Amino acid sequence: MSSPATELVAVVTGGNGFLGQHIIQALMKHCAEIREIKVFDKMIYKDKLEPFKQRMMNSCITKSHQCVSRGDPRILSVVGDITDYESVSEACRGADVVFHVLSLVDASLIPDRDALERINVDGTLNVVNACLEHNVRQLIYTSTVDVVIGYEDIINGTETNTRYPDEFLYDSYAETKAHAEKIVLDANGKGRLNQLKTLSLRPPVIYGEADTHFITQMLHSAKSFGGTLIPFGDGKTKWQQAYVGNVAWAHICAYRAVKNEYERESHSGILESSMTSPEIVSGTSEYPDILRGR
Repeated sequence: MSSPATELVAVVTGGNGFLGQHIIQALMKHCAEIREIKVFDKMIYKDKLEPFKQRMMNSCITKSHQCVSRGDPRILSVVGDITDYESVSEACRGADVVFHVLSLVDASLIPDRDALERINVDGTLNVVNACLEHNVRQLIYTSTVDVVIGYEDIINGTETNTRYPDEFLYDSYAETKAHAEKIVLDANGKGRLNQLKTLSLRPPVIYGEADTHFITQMLHSAKSFGGTLIPFGDGKTKWQQAYVGNVAWAHICAYRAVKNEYERESHSGILESSMTSPEIVSGTSEYPDILRGR
């Protein structure tokens, strides 16, 4: 890292994805010190939040929190493969902070174990090694709460009272994310000058603008059961979801905490908001724009 303190370079892997798009938006709105955002993905970056910008602006607390228009000169699209070290290394060259968001999500009954291992584990190892090679100071990793979910009940779970289970509920996906998280956290304090600081965030299911998974899958599930959404447990069981804007903001807070040396060690944190299945369904009716284009 060679950038002045007020001229920082950020890398966002998986920037074309649902969460990645919101992290980029949050960086541009709230981090004036970042002069360039390298968006690393397998396709050229495209702003998928444009149709939602007006609603997002209307929900801002102050007028200063305006959404960034398309074609922002701070964005540099970097096309590459997370499993190819050379392309990852080139993306991380000159970076001050890396947000490693890219991963393969496969919680199906027959997951592609090889692909999960290549992308989630080997890809993360590439990111860590690239950070060490280029003296990157910060690595913020997007993990998942699934790394602590097994077959036992979790009551009032936090990052301080949960652990990796003996058997993961979501099998290979959670296993590879846990492995990747360990790689990131073990890299804390490493580098030529022991400069790399790492932090892992464990968001639950995410919903919000440009979501193509959570709400969409709920609707498909309800349709397959004649318009009825099957509840979790007895309908009173609480489970966790998080608004994508809050998860993106958590990444900004993590970056600032490490940047200001509030956190001197590696950490992992769980992001959550508990609701029952009926509460989730009733809440979606207030946000019809989320369902646009489904």
